[in-house]
Amino acid sequence: MNSCGTLFTYPALDHGASQIRIIRLQPRCENESITCHLYVSDLEDEDCKYEALSYEWGEATSNQHISLDGKDIGIRENLWWALRHLRAENVERIIWIDALCIDQNNEMEKNHQVSLMGRIYSRASRVVAWLGRE
Repeated sequence: MNSCGTLFTYPALDHGASQIRIIRLQPRCENESITCHLYVSDLEDEDCKYEALSYEWGEATSNQHISLDGKDIGIRENLWWALRHLRAENVERIIWIDALCIDQNNEMEKNHQVSLMGRIYSRASRVVAWLGRE
């Protein structure tokens, strides 16, 4: 995943375990920018609590931007609208989102994470289905 001017570096995962990355979606703020932070958790950990987002990726162009761990990251418009809508008023929201939590440029990681997807969705406290803006 590219940011404007720099390459985003994902926190490492232990592929021998059931580790995943999870997003901390920061609350709405006046400037309307979307801010997220990634952290690593293990599906076997009872404290691993999150929602999962199910959505259509949409057009392949990355024409919207968010701040992910302090870096400006390009994302698809459909995900940007989902994040904008899902932000809570005063608390962060903990969400697993495939496009952001999986390093899409790392085939080995993608394959491993895809093999965990059934568990990722079943372990989620709630699965949010984003059907689009309309």
